[in-house]
Amino acid sequence: MEIPRALRSRPYGPPQLPTPAALTAAAAVVLIAALGGWALAAGLTFEPAAAPEARPADVRLGSSLALTLRAGWKAVEKVPRVPGLEGRQARAFAPADGGAGRMVLAVLPDATGDTLPSETAAALRTPLGRSVQRLTIGGRRGAGYTALAIRDVAGIVDVYAVPTVAGVLAVACVAPLDDPLPVGACPADIVDVAARRPPAPDSLAPLRAKLPAVVAGLDRARRAGRRDLRAGATSKAQARAAGRLAAAYRHAAKRAAGLAPDLGTAAALPAAFSAAAAAYGDLRTAASRHSRPAWRRSRVKVDAAERAAAARLDAVRTG
Repeated sequence: MEIPRALRSRPYGPPQLPTPAALTAAAAVVLIAALGGWALAAGLTFEPAAAPEARPADVRLGSSLALTLRAGWKAVEKVPRVPGLEGRQARAFAPADGGAGRMVLAVLPDATGDTLPSETAAALRTPLGRSVQRLTIGGRRGAGYTALAIRDVAGIVDVYAVPTVAGVLAVACVAPLDDPLPVGACPADIVDVAARRPPAPDSLAPLRAKLPAVVAGLDRARRAGRRDLRAGATSKAQARAAGRLAAAYRHAAKRAAGLAPDLGTAAALPAAFSAAAAAYGDLRTAASRHSRPAWRRSRVKVDAAERAAAARLDAVRTG
């Protein structure tokens, strides 16, 4: 049987060595691979990935003041206690390096000037020196009071006051002695301060908030009293109904007087309710005296007084 040519072998023949051309080609492949690896390694070594650039932080203090903090600070929930900067929408920021120091920011809407807040001055362990640091914070002139020792505050405190149209921006730099804030960071990292004058308070807000309840109570008493007035079979029953209506208007006038402003349309509302109460009082007197002429005159006064009270009420609601 003849073995196919494809399966024949030469176990004892001379070895088949690569030709010089094959050796040259293989060397070229190795050299190209080596050069590519070196280029890749160089790229990994000398071109690290760029870290994301930190951005400044925009901070709002109330509705009328905002500032910008240079990158390197992060907001923290717990605000260190600093007398004079408490309970005023104060915000606290920690350095990004993890230090224990804090920058506390607050706006004092009722304060003026650049003096040390009165509550802060009252809590000083030692008297305040005469030296005041004049400086610019966020483009605005202010005053600094440094190295303060304040009762119930651990560490040393620097306090800065910057007057604005929204009130005084108060900045406190608080840090333990063994872990100070980065040099030149507080308050210099406040790069911009924007303030606007707060809107005038709404003098009608207290009245408008509670007026619906006042009017609802008056309406219930008025409907019941007017029903009893019409259904009253005797002068005595009508007098009682008129008396209850007078009392309801007096009560409404008293409540409105505690809420209405001193000036403006709403200031006249308590008087309008009182006038209606007086008109119903006259109606009660007329019924008690069994006087038909007085009853007719009082009915006219009651109608006019109630229309005037309703007009005043509408003016408050729409004003």
